[in-house]
Amino acid sequence: MTDKNVLLTDSEFAALLHDKPTYEVANHLFEHFELNCINMEAQNRIKLDKLFDKLDSLAKENKEAAVLEIIEFIRSLNTENTDNSKYADEIKKYIEDNLDNEISDKDISEHFHISLYYMIHLFKKVTGKTIVEYRNNLKLENAKKLLTETDFNIAEIAQRCNYSTAPYFSKIFKREMKTSPVEYRKLMKNEYYKDNPLFKECTDKDIIFHSSLPGFSLLDEKIDASNLKRDDTIEFYPVKMPDEKYSFLHESVIIEYEGMLFAAWYNCERVELSGRTPIRFSISKDGGKNWSETQTAIDDPDGIFLYCPPVFGISDGNLYMLVNKMVAADYMRSIEILKFNKEIMNFEFVRSLPIPFKLNTNVVALPNGKLMLTGRVGKPDGFPTTPAALISDSGKIDSEWRLVKITKDGKLPDGSEQIYPEISPILCNGKLYIFSRNDIYKVPLMYISDDFGESFSGPFAFDIPIYPSKIYSGNLSDGRAYIIGNVYLGRKKLVLFLSEKNTINFNKAIVIQDGDNPNFENGMMWHYPCAWESDGKLYITYTVTLKDGKGRGAMISIVNL
Repeated sequence: MTDKNVLLTDSEFAALLHDKPTYEVANHLFEHFELNCINMEAQNRIKLDKLFDKLDSLAKENKEAAVLEIIEFIRSLNTENTDNSKYADEIKKYIEDNLDNEISDKDISEHFHISLYYMIHLFKKVTGKTIVEYRNNLKLENAKKLLTETDFNIAEIAQRCNYSTAPYFSKIFKREMKTSPVEYRKLMKNEYYKDNPLFKECTDKDIIFHSSLPGFSLLDEKIDASNLKRDDTIEFYPVKMPDEKYSFLHESVIIEYEGMLFAAWYNCERVELSGRTPIRFSISKDGGKNWSETQTAIDDPDGIFLYCPPVFGISDGNLYMLVNKMVAADYMRSIEILKFNKEIMNFEFVRSLPIPFKLNTNVVALPNGKLMLTGRVGKPDGFPTTPAALISDSGKIDSEWRLVKITKDGKLPDGSEQIYPEISPILCNGKLYIFSRNDIYKVPLMYISDDFGESFSGPFAFDIPIYPSKIYSGNLSDGRAYIIGNVYLGRKKLVLFLSEKNTINFNKAIVIQDGDNPNFENGMMWHYPCAWESDGKLYITYTVTLKDGKGRGAMISIVNL
């Protein structure tokens, strides 16, 4: 047994813990002293649990001495520190075998001759769930199976799954699944969800959430997204691959300016958003086939501030780059505005916007002369979870930007927190459609604005199977719109969807990359796209994750429109 924290005396440690709940005190002590109670003598096990029970019964002002007593007892023990994960598996099996019996945590601890408090600590540490949560989850899964595979009524299912009454079962079920048992049965037997390839990789919670939203049909019924094949006629080239200094590259963006293609990204030495994260860029003068030597646009050599990601924009004939400045990975401090200087062929710092807004797409020009950036916002130096837009009323990048939240508080209609609501817009017939990544459910989301980003309705579900990863969308000069994203799971298949002119009805799908490409042996995943149209072509950059842990790079695909 070792003491991890040598900076605190036992009395100081007891003072820190005395006002915490008993189980939390137990967790801290077991971790702090790396205590192993599996082979503890019976008398010591009983005494340890009695000491914790005593703590549970004391008034707050008397607990400090009781915690110190437990610490002194733990110090008197001599136990080995070994891997006890197998005991958690044995406990799980015992719970499964006794699911029809009302066994308590104490019953389980006595069966295994282990300290009650240590057993609770060990199980949560290994499984991530409390014993009660694990048992309730098993009961719920049994109930769901009976709802979908039998015609038993609700009362009979409640009885078979050891719930006290049918109303209590319905209450617990709705709290966990956000729908009633009756509605759950209808949804899971609904042919629309059973046979639709859109839901082939969805869980029951995904389907429940989807059913709660108003929906839009955007994808032509002739397109079967599950059977799309890669278009091997599309040209693609490496933009920047990992090197000895930087093996990690992510969130590349693209733009055309004065006949040159500019690609930019953020780099890390080995691990995403760790240490220095310079924003780097390269230029192509031959349509993306060859790229100049990489240059750094902005960097913090000390690694105190992180930069991620870059986006581009053009106003007043100038090329701008906007980047996020962060105090930690995805914790936003500000937006830094840089302007390209043609004399030095590099970007120069212009100003900083103190807005905790995570950038997602290049600057979009609105029909009313204003500019828009889409992304997500949070508290200053905090993690952004609320999808939002920034509006430049002057139509200039080097200007003031105001914030418009797309949702009020970063929550979905069922109360779930949004995590990475990376968003991207399309303009069509006077409406602004915002497409959002959704990591909580495998249900892509869409928001709609009738006033060019001043207010939004939604979310709505739509039927293009773009699952958790970044979506990039936009408008083409011929009136068509496009959406690029990873269909289904794994980020292996990157697909471009094209609409009919002046609609958001998507009737064409082009697979940009799909898993291992024989013409590029190192690629495994292709994700985080960005696109720019120029001279009848759509230039699409994206991150490529290389096989065998060899890092990430950036690629470009060129689609003739």
